[in-house]
Amino acid sequence: MKGNLALGIVLMLIAMGMSSIVVKIDQVKAFELIYIREDGSIEPKEANITTADLIIYNFAGNNYGRIEIERGNVVLNGLGYSLEGANSGNGIFFRDISNVTLKNLTIRNFDIGINIYNSSQNRIQHNNITDNNDFGIYIYDSLNNTVSDNKIMNNGGYNYGGYSAIDISYSHNNTFHRNNITENLFLDGVGLWASSNNSIYDNVMASNYMGIRYDQSSSHNHVHTNNISSSLYGIYLIQSTNNTLNHNLLDDVNYGFYVYGEELSQYLHDIDTSNLVDGKPVYYLINHNNDSIRPPTHPEIGFLALINSTNITVERNNLTNNGLGLLFAYTKNSRIAYNNITHNYDGVKHYRSFNNSITGNNIVGNEYRGIYLWDSNGTTMSENSIVDNGELGIYLSDASNNILYGNTIAHSDYAIELGGHNNSIYLNNFVNNTQQIDSYDFENFWDNGLEGNYWSDYNGNDTNNDGIGETPYEIDPNNNDTLPLLGMFYGFNASLTEQVYVICNSTVNAAEYSSSTNTINLLVSNISENQTFGFIRICIPHTLMNETYHVTVNGTAPHYFNYNLSDNGTHRWIYFTYEHSMLEIAIVPEFSCLVILPLLLIATMLGAIVYKKRQERQPIANGN
Repeated sequence: MKGNLALGIVLMLIAMGMSSIVVKIDQVKAFELIYIREDGSIEPKEANITTADLIIYNFAGNNYGRIEIERGNVVLNGLGYSLEGANSGNGIFFRDISNVTLKNLTIRNFDIGINIYNSSQNRIQHNNITDNNDFGIYIYDSLNNTVSDNKIMNNGGYNYGGYSAIDISYSHNNTFHRNNITENLFLDGVGLWASSNNSIYDNVMASNYMGIRYDQSSSHNHVHTNNISSSLYGIYLIQSTNNTLNHNLLDDVNYGFYVYGEELSQYLHDIDTSNLVDGKPVYYLINHNNDSIRPPTHPEIGFLALINSTNITVERNNLTNNGLGLLFAYTKNSRIAYNNITHNYDGVKHYRSFNNSITGNNIVGNEYRGIYLWDSNGTTMSENSIVDNGELGIYLSDASNNILYGNTIAHSDYAIELGGHNNSIYLNNFVNNTQQIDSYDFENFWDNGLEGNYWSDYNGNDTNNDGIGETPYEIDPNNNDTLPLLGMFYGFNASLTEQVYVICNSTVNAAEYSSSTNTINLLVSNISENQTFGFIRICIPHTLMNETYHVTVNGTAPHYFNYNLSDNGTHRWIYFTYEHSMLEIAIVPEFSCLVILPLLLIATMLGAIVYKKRQERQPIANGN
C-alpha cells in the first residue's frame, strides 16, 4: 500500500514537472515581441537569450516571436538556433543604431526576416533566412552595412510583387558578398531602389525571379563576379545611371539583360565583355561610330546594345535570350540587317534613335514585342519576318514618319500598335493576328499609291484582274487600306542593286533571276488542295529587263496575262493567272521513299518563267 502511494506521488510529481515544461514552452511560443533594450536588458526575461556583458547576446534555444534591438554595439549570436514567427511582422528589426552583428541565426516565417532602418556599420553574416513572405533582408536608408555568407532561400509568397530576397532602398555604401540566394521564386535575388555606391560581388543567385534589379536612380553601384542562373531575368536595369558590371556569369536565364531608361544618362553604364550570358560576351557599346557588328569580328554575342552611336551596321548575328534582343538608344544612321532575333522579351528596341533601317531580319518567338520603336522617327523597317511574337509584332510609341514595307507580321495578338502618325505602311503581309491593327485613330498611310497591304481577314474581290481588292480594308474611322492586296508580298534580290517584287496568292517556293539567260524563274505551289487557280502580280525594274515580256507556265501560256498593267518610268508591273496542276500518284516497286517523296513534292509545284522575248511581241490581252 505504501509502495503504491509512493508510486502515485512520484507519478504526480513527474506529471507536474512535465506540465511545467509544457507551460514554459507555451510561454516562449506566445512571446509576441522580444526586446534587447537600450540599457542592455532582455524583455521578457524568459526569452531564450542570455548575455554576460550586455554586448554579446546568445540564443540558449529556439525563440518564437519577433525581436527588436534598441541597443547598438552588440552581437546577437544564434548559435544555430531558430527564430520563428507566425507569418507576419519582422523577424529582427532595429533602427537608428549602429555596429550590430547578427550571426548564426535561422530566421523563418515572418513577413521580413531582417529589417534594418536608418542604421550603419552593421554586419549580417552566416545566417539562414528562409520561408519569409516578403523579404529575406530589407535595408532602408542605411549606410556602410555588410551582408555576407548568408543562405537566403525559399522566401516570397505566391505572386511576384517587385520584392527581393535582399532589398536595398535609399541605402548607400553597403557591401553584399558571398551570399547564397536561391529558390526565392517570386522574389528578385538583390534589388536596388534609389541606392548608390553599393558593392555586390561573389554571390550565387539561382532560381529567383530576377537575379539583380536596379531601379529608380540607383547609381555608381559595382556588381561583379556573381553567378546568376535559372531565373526569369538575369540583370535588370531601370532608370539608373553609371553602374559598373563585370565578370558576372548568367546561365540558363530566360532573359539575360534588360535596360530601360527615359534619358541618355540612364543608359550610360560600364558593362564590359567579361560579363557572359550562356558563355557569350556582353557588348554594351557607348559612343561608337562607323563600326560593324558581324560574326567575323563578334562570333558570339550574349547581349548587344548600341548607345549614343552613329553609322553602325549590325548584321547576320544571333541575338537570343535577353530582355532585349537588340537595344538602340540615342543611335542614328545605322543598319540592322539579316539577324536572327529570337526568344527575347522584346526583339528590337529603338529609343530616341533616328534614321535607321531594320531589314531582312528574322524576328520570331519573342515574348512581348517583335520591334519596339519609342520616340523614334525616320526608321525604315523592310522585309522582316516578324512572327509568333506574343502581344505585338510592331509597337510604335510616339513614333512618326517611319516606313514599314515588305514585312510579314503573323501570329501575334496585335500585328501593329500605332502610337504615332504619318507612318507609311504598305506591301506588308498581315497574317492570322488576333487583331491586325490598334491605331488609336492616328492618321497613317496604308499604300504607296499603287499597292496597299495583304490582310488575311480581307474578304473583298478582284473584278478587274490586277491583284488588288475593289473595296477598302477598314482599320478605324481615320484609317483604311484602299488598295488591299489579294495575295501575299514576296521580294527577292535580282542583283546587288535591283529587287523584284511579287504579289501572289500561291506559295512562292523559290524565286531567282538568271543573268546569263535574262530570265526570272519562279517556283510556286497551291496553298491548299482545293486551290485550282492562282495569280502573280510582279514588279520588274527596267534596268533589269526591258519590255516586252513573255510568260510561260510549265512551258505553256498563262491562263490570262496583262503585260502592261502599270509603268512608272523605272518599273513595269505585269499580271497573269494560271491553273494549278493536278497531283498524280504512281506506285513504283523497288523505289526508295527518299526518292519518291521529292518527286511528289515537285509534282505539286508549277514553274512560272518570265523572260524577255527578243524576236516576237506578244499581243496584250485585255490591256488597261
